[in-house]
Amino acid sequence: KSLLEATTELWRIAEIRRSAAGMRKKARSSTADTSNGSGSSNARDGFHLGICACVVDDLPHEEVWRRFMQKDSFEVNNSIGGAVSSSSTTSIPAAAEIYIHAKHPDRLRSSWARSKTISKCYKPEWNDVRIVRAMLALAEEALQDQRTTHVLFATESCIPIATLGAVAKRIVTNNKGNADWNRSFVDAYGRNSSRCTRFDERNCWDALLRSVPSDAIQKALPGWCLISRRHAESILNLPQALGGQDLWPAFTDVWAPEEVYFPTGLALCGYLAPDPEGDSGVVREPLTYSEWNERARDHKDRAHPLVFDGCFEDDKATLRRIQDKGCSFLRKVKKPIPVCIWEDFVTEKTNGNGKVAERDRSSSGRKRYRRDYDDDRGTHFYGGGQEGDDSYYGHSRQRRY
Repeated sequence: KSLLEATTELWRIAEIRRSAAGMRKKARSSTADTSNGSGSSNARDGFHLGICACVVDDLPHEEVWRRFMQKDSFEVNNSIGGAVSSSSTTSIPAAAEIYIHAKHPDRLRSSWARSKTISKCYKPEWNDVRIVRAMLALAEEALQDQRTTHVLFATESCIPIATLGAVAKRIVTNNKGNADWNRSFVDAYGRNSSRCTRFDERNCWDALLRSVPSDAIQKALPGWCLISRRHAESILNLPQALGGQDLWPAFTDVWAPEEVYFPTGLALCGYLAPDPEGDSGVVREPLTYSEWNERARDHKDRAHPLVFDGCFEDDKATLRRIQDKGCSFLRKVKKPIPVCIWEDFVTEKTNGNGKVAERDRSSSGRKRYRRDYDDDRGTHFYGGGQEGDDSYYGHSRQRRY
């Protein structure tokens, strides 16, 4: 059986399951939803984030990540049969661990970072499918810890812009205020979406048509997404579902393959549908904010995210706007940030209206970030056109998140 035949069969099974689930949903639409999506074991053990970071030879925000990973907690509504209880809320512990894939592990200077580095090393180049292999290896390592509830993919220029407790609450709490442990955050779109460009069609969809049904192909921007344990396990089990065939080699000629592999994997597993109304447990929103250069003429240049260096010190209003969009992480920040400055921001007190008092700062910093991009293309970061430039992780839309 060819890979296309295997993925087509898997896709058809996913469609059948979605259709059956839709019928069940209609059948109970007149009654109260009795499911809050919470697993009792997870509710007891708490939230545990596996941070899967792809770096070249450094983790510039190590001190921030170490502070972020300190144990925290968050609250969710108590519920009985899907209804919110009058007995207020339950506090759930939150914890995190980081796993690192280094392109050059021998160059890591930090003993702490070396202790978090996995043994596998694929040495991905610019726009290379080996980054997918690195991410899969990181996810597999993270899920070996039975406490892990979610996997976050990141690069070395990513940084949290909220506390661990706030991040956990954003991920786990559904619209009813209850705990839903199976939610993934993947801002995906299909070929029929207005977000899909001709560049996407040629370099993503057409590049996969010999291996994956067109309707099952999805792309996410940014590609550095967050996936629940259930969804991550399904993606890791795809070779078994495809009769022993690996899926990743089919993405060799795909532009920015990590942006396509994981949402397409979720689609083949039945979690992402051509119509978002048919999605199962996937929130089509990003948790990591990135912004690209809208002025670049060449597509390769549009693949470079803008730099947000200095915003913690000089432009907190921009960070607050990013938080207001529902994002908990920011990319790309190249220069290390003092932990005290980062902590002052993420723990900043609100005024009586529930809003941070310091929201009236000038947004002039945005222009400076764009100048940073224009003047700083050769900076040493993960996987870029220059050795180690993480800006290679391209996109094909002039879009903000």
